[in-house]
Amino acid sequence: MNRNSVLNDRHRALGSKLDGDTWNCMPIPWSYHTDPHDEVVAVRTRAGLYDVTALNIVNVSGPDAETVLNNERLVLWDAHSIRSVVPRFFEGELPHLNIGSADDQSCDPALTAVLA
Repeated sequence: MNRNSVLNDRHRALGSKLDGDTWNCMPIPWSYHTDPHDEVVAVRTRAGLYDVTALNIVNVSGPDAETVLNNERLVLWDAHSIRSVVPRFFEGELPHLNIGSADDQSCDPALTAVLA
């Protein structure tokens, strides 16, 4: 299944060919008509905008959809990679598994206790 961002016309108008890799079956812009160095400077000194249209969409349907989504045992697993040592941001090493953050608002303390 191929997907398209509503911003594809804008990406093309800015010079992207949308001919790089895809992300979740959606073409993504790798470059524009501008100098990549100038783009980095612009993002670091002003602002950057990222088209997140390609984020996965999970459709839950059927007679049990509401039950599934309201299940207390439903766990959203966000897995991504980052180097464990990034000296310019912090001292030491990141834990191999980090559960929850934001003063226990992003993960129920009971789940943290079971998994830790």
